[in-house]
Amino acid sequence: MLPPTMQVSFNDENQKDESLRALIEWKGLTGNLEYKWINSMVKNKLIYTNTLAKINSKSNSQLINSKLFTKYYLKHNFFLSNNISIEYESAKSDGYSALHNRTNYTWLLGLTKNFKRLNVNAFNRFTQIGTHSQLFSPSAGMSYRLLKHKQLNIKLNAGINYNYPTFNDLYWSPGGNINLKPEQAKMSEFGISYSHKKDQTTINIEGTTFYAYVYDWIIWQPTINGFWSPSNLKEVENKGIELSLKAKTTIRKIKFVSTINYSYTLSTNKKAQSDFDNAIKKQLIYVPFHQINYSIRGMIKNYTLSYNYNYTGKRFMSTDNNWYLPANFLSDVSISKRFKTSKKSNFSTSFKVNNIFNQDYQSIAWRAMPGRNYLFTLTFQFN
Repeated sequence: MLPPTMQVSFNDENQKDESLRALIEWKGLTGNLEYKWINSMVKNKLIYTNTLAKINSKSNSQLINSKLFTKYYLKHNFFLSNNISIEYESAKSDGYSALHNRTNYTWLLGLTKNFKRLNVNAFNRFTQIGTHSQLFSPSAGMSYRLLKHKQLNIKLNAGINYNYPTFNDLYWSPGGNINLKPEQAKMSEFGISYSHKKDQTTINIEGTTFYAYVYDWIIWQPTINGFWSPSNLKEVENKGIELSLKAKTTIRKIKFVSTINYSYTLSTNKKAQSDFDNAIKKQLIYVPFHQINYSIRGMIKNYTLSYNYNYTGKRFMSTDNNWYLPANFLSDVSISKRFKTSKKSNFSTSFKVNNIFNQDYQSIAWRAMPGRNYLFTLTFQFN
C-alpha cells in the first residue's frame, strides 16, 4: 500500500512491483585489443490501483541489451574506441491497445592520443532509436597536466547529445505522452583537479563548471488530473558548478575515507509556451540550487562504520516559483562486516539507520517521506 498524500487521510492507493534481472559479462585482452561484452535482461511488471481515482493500471516491460566495448591500441600512443550497443525493448500497459516495441542501435567511434602531459580525443555517436536516426553527434575533449611533477590537471569537453524519450515517458499509464520529441543538447564543461599524496594520506580536489543549452527538454510535471505526465519544454539553459574533495588516510590501522561534494545548478526555461507563460527565466520545478553530500567511512579488518549527510536546498514546486519545498538535511549511519568463506566467495552483512534525526521532509509536494527507518542487508559475492 502506498501512503496517502498529506492532503487526504485515506487514499486506498496500492502498487505491486515484480522484477527479474540478469546480467552476463565477459572481458579480456588479446594482443593490442581490449574488450568487454555485456548482456543483460530486465523484466518488470507493475500493478497500480487507486479506488478513489478509479484507476486500475497494469504495465509490463522488457529490456534486452547487448553491449560490446573495445579499445585497440595503435602505435605512437593512439588508441581507437569502438563501442556498439543493440537494445530491444517492449512494453504494454492499460490505455494502449497494442504491445509497443522498438530496437535501438548505438555506435560510438572515437580516437584518443596520449602525449606526455596532454590527452586529446574526438568521438562521434550514431544512434537509431526505433525509426528515428541521428548520424552526427560529435564530441571532443582534452586534459592537460599543468605541472611536470605535480598532479595538477585541467580538462575541457564539448559536444552535442540527443536524448530520446524512454518507454516510460511514452507509455506509462497513467501519464505517458506518445507525442514527445527527443531532446537535443549542446554541452560544454571545464574543470581543474589536483592530487597530492604524502605518507599514508592522499587528497584529491576537483572543480568543474558546466553549461548546456537543451532544446525540447523532457520534464515530468503534475497535471490537473492528479497524476504526473511528461512534456517538452521549448528551450532550457542548464549551468552550474560542481566541487569535490576526497581524502584517504590511515591512523593506527584504521583506514578513513572522507568525501564532500557540492553542486550549484541553474536550470531555467528560456522560451515561452504561450503569451501567458509565467515560467520564463524561472528555475525548473524540483531542481535545487544547492546540494551537498558528505560521507566518512572508517575501516578496520573486516568492519566498516559509515556516516552520510545529504543537504538538498529549497526546490520550487510551481513553475512561477511562488511555491517551494524547504531545504532538508538527512543523516544516515551504517555498520557492516565482511566474511570470507573461500578464495572465490564471500558474504557481508550490514545494518543501516536512515534519517537518524527523524526529520520531516518531502521529496515531492504533499508526499511525506519516511522518518527514521532501518535496513538490514545480506550480500553474497562469487568471483
